[in-house]
Amino acid sequence: MMCVAGNQPTSNFIEEGYSFSARIHEIWKEADGRFPWPKPQPRPLIPNLLTSQPGSTEETIDLSESQARRSAMEREQEEKIMESLKDWESRAADWVGRFIGLEARDKVIKSGPSFEVGLNRGRKSALQLMRPPTRRNKEVPPSPPPLPYWTLSDAVGSRIDALKKIWEQAR
Repeated sequence: MMCVAGNQPTSNFIEEGYSFSARIHEIWKEADGRFPWPKPQPRPLIPNLLTSQPGSTEETIDLSESQARRSAMEREQEEKIMESLKDWESRAADWVGRFIGLEARDKVIKSGPSFEVGLNRGRKSALQLMRPPTRRNKEVPPSPPPLPYWTLSDAVGSRIDALKKIWEQAR
């Protein structure tokens, strides 16, 4: 039995969430198309000093500049869908609260991370995320672990997961 009341059953909200996930993925693909990562160039084991040309015409890509442009483009596009995401979350939570219960409504609303956290994600390098343990002086307290890396897609996915659990329990 599927919970159907009003015009928006839980499964419709789940499908709408998947549409938002697909849109976010398209934003990322578009940014990747406009600001592609440079292809790795194989380096010879023994460099041939005679063939290397000073001031060669090979295009060099500034990775930090490319990353900044990519991030700005992604953020601009993601900001455009933020109001729609918040509206979707609000409608889904209201419907779940009205027809299933307030406890289930809270599960949808409190699904983490928030859309703002996903939008304002921090870019961390692999070295920052996978730091090897270091020896520390006993008087110096250890630094706190790095914050998790959340994306807007994670925020949408957590709400989809909450809605799927509610839908399965209501069947």
